[in-house]
Parts: sequence; structure tokens; C-alpha cells
Amino acid sequence: MRKIIVIAIMLFLCYNSYSQDKIIRTNGDKIRCKVKNEDSTNVYIYTYHGDEIVNTYIKKTDIVSIKHSKNSFKDSVEYFTKEVRLGMGLEYGGFGYNVQFSPNERFGVFIGFGYALAGIGYNTGFKFDIINNERKDVFFQAMYGYNAIVYNKNNSSGDIFYGTSIGMGIDFKSRRSNGGWTLSINYPFRSKKVDECINEVKDHGGEFYNEPFPITISIGLKF
Repeated sequence: MRKIIVIAIMLFLCYNSYSQDKIIRTNGDKIRCKVKNEDSTNVYIYTYHGDEIVNTYIKKTDIVSIKHSKNSFKDSVEYFTKEVRLGMGLEYGGFGYNVQFSPNERFGVFIGFGYALAGIGYNTGFKFDIINNERKDVFFQAMYGYNAIVYNKNNSSGDIFYGTSIGMGIDFKSRRSNGGWTLSINYPFRSKKVDECINEVKDHGGEFYNEPFPITISIGLKF
């Protein structure tokens, strides 16, 4: 039930985080976009082409009007974009993939699957960009899934533990393509079962591959 509530909250945030604008040009063209900012001569916008977000601008002399629309479920679905990353860390399920779906340039819902030494790991959560520009994004993220492993090297066995994790990171954008790389630091909220498992392994003379750290670092490559 708790997982369902978390997913419902994320979808609610996703729905309410999107806003779409419409620009009508002097030649009659209507452009659906997101207005970023403007100066004395130009209006700077984001437009969407498939899975790509394109940064561009329109001269004010070519604009008749700008209409700022309220949230629309239809528009949100139409303008979803997808990003795929290969990396290492909690949001990648260990060593694996992370797929993110975004209704706009600031908010995204993701799921990650990978190999977590003791088996298959996963995490699902959301990201929100605190700072967003053409070179890098600074984001906050929260997720639920694998956040600790206790691995006994003596018998080559281990346990994967699940829980909530929060973190912050930076998306570095490539100048020549839609790729880039991501670095994040996460704090996992671990259950008492993790400590109990560690103590049990120690009591039986087990040797750890490594004990869980209080914080984790993730790194990934977007392609």
C-alpha cells in the first residue's frame, strides 16, 4: 500500500508540474511550447520534437500574442520525453540502466534496473531540477528500491535490502549532442534489518565484500 501511495503522489506531482504555452505568429502559425524567458527583442522557448527538447527563440516582431495555458493531461502525454542512462549507483539498480520520462524540462519519473552484486536491484522515483540551464541541471531526487547490500565473501552470498533514498546531483549536458553525464550523492534510509544482518555475519566469522556506507555516489552516462 505504501508503494502505491508513493507512486500516486509522484504521478500527481508530474501532472501538476507541466504547463504549456502557445505563441501565435504574424503569419498565422501557432507554436505550442514552453516560454523560458524573454528580452527586449526575442522570446526564448523550448519546443519538443519526438524525444528531443530544442532550445530556440522567436523575434518579438514576429509574434502577435502569447497564451500561457493551464495544465492539460492531453498535452502532458503528448510532450513526454524519454532519457536513457547507463551507470552505477542506486538509481541504476547497481550496475545497470536508468530510464526517465519527463513531461517538461524540470520534472521526471524514472525507473532503474541493474545487477547489485547479490542479485537484481531496482529503484523507482522522481527528479526535480532546482537549477536548469543549457549547460547543466542541479536536481533533487527521491526513490524507493534497493539501498543496501550485505555480501559475505566467505560463502559468496548476500542480501539486498529495500527502502527510501533521497539525494542531489548534477546533469552535465553535452554541447554537441543530447548526451551528457550525471553525478549524484544519495542518502538511503535503511531499516534495522541491515544492522541485524551485519551483526549476524560478524557473529559467524563472515568477511564482508564491503559494509554499506551512510551515503552513496552514483555516476551515469546519457546516450
